[in-house]
Amino acid sequence: MPIKYQIMALMSKRQISIPIYLPIGSNILVKAESYETFSDIKKKVLIELGINTDRIPPEFFAFF
Repeated sequence: MPIKYQIMALMSKRQISIPIYLPIGSNILVKAESYETFSDIKKKVLIELGINTDRIPPEFFAFF
């Protein structure tokens, strides 16, 4: 069931901002569409962090 924030983003045709907290204490903000899966978001995060997904498969990383 989508939360109110997601419904409002869908109605106004905006991207959803998702904060990703890293274990080193910092965080990054990733913008996602409502139809994107965790796999899509994980690829965006890896690209944002500068990790080459052709060399290191995204399956090595996980969300906690």
